[in-house]
Amino acid sequence: MIGGDSPDGSTDVTGVLLSRRTIAGRDWLVFLVGSVKRRRVEDIRIALRSDDDQKIKWIMGPSDREALASYIRQKENTWKDLHPERTGPPLDAMSFPAESDVFKIEQQGNTITIREVTSSAHWNLTVPYRRDGLEHDQSGDEVEVDSSGPTL
Repeated sequence: MIGGDSPDGSTDVTGVLLSRRTIAGRDWLVFLVGSVKRRRVEDIRIALRSDDDQKIKWIMGPSDREALASYIRQKENTWKDLHPERTGPPLDAMSFPAESDVFKIEQQGNTITIREVTSSAHWNLTVPYRRDGLEHDQSGDEVEVDSSGPTL
């Protein structure tokens, strides 16, 4: 927790390890990472960590407001259906991850999609491929890949 002794006044980042995949010729650990502030999820992204004998690299996927909105909408609808008498959500109803979350991973070439089944929210990340010892995106442009760790 960052910023407080209680979840009500703090920010936390939580990751769920979902899989190990070979993508663009390297082995990667696949995470879905959420930033939670005052018990409410604010951002969810895919994070990959290299899992081979080369230098450790992290790749963070982009923020996706539409996916986040779908995820939050499902959480709101669920707690309202379960507790119609309440005016506000139960303590962890809007946090990440929820016990009820079911994540499915799809891989098409070097693109990973993680879908939360109940909300239909999905996040995508395309892994740069290697050419001439450098990382490149699909357009062929050289890209920078962070080795210091994920940042939301």
